[in-house]
Amino acid sequence: DGWVSKVDLDTLEVMASIDVGVSSRGTGLTDDGRYLLIGNFEPNTAVLLDAETMEVVQTFEATGSVNDGPDLPSKVGGIAQLGTKLYMVLKDVNAVWEIETADPAFPIRKYENLGEGQTPLHDIFLTPDGRYVLVAVQGANVIWVLDTETGEEVAEVPTATTPHTGPGATVGNLTF
Repeated sequence: DGWVSKVDLDTLEVMASIDVGVSSRGTGLTDDGRYLLIGNFEPNTAVLLDAETMEVVQTFEATGSVNDGPDLPSKVGGIAQLGTKLYMVLKDVNAVWEIETADPAFPIRKYENLGEGQTPLHDIFLTPDGRYVLVAVQGANVIWVLDTETGEEVAEVPTATTPHTGPGATVGNLTF
């Protein structure tokens, strides 16, 4: 329904609630607990909140182009966090945005045309060691892999139909 609530886990009391959209999906909290990012299917935005005050810091319009076509709006799917970075999936335009919250300008690094532009993207998973971000490119039946240490796209791993990275499962050097 587009509402996000902050809950004190000691008392189970709702500390604050804020309306950030109509149909919200992914949520990510920076490792320092400073910023909370909420992704929306409707409207096509991601809303960055100050996690302490629950005030809106910035709203990102989720748009992009597929294979150099015109800019289109996109639903925001999964969100993952690593340190001060937030990764969000732009489901309909085959892009992943990396937002750096340590810089007050919140610069965005865009990874585009994943899976050769075959929509949609869906889940996102960060390996427990934080080294890799994996994203399900369902239209291309691949898992896109980003090396977070180098910022380089390292692979598109073929899968069976309709991959879901979901919360994933990793042990050692194996991920399922």
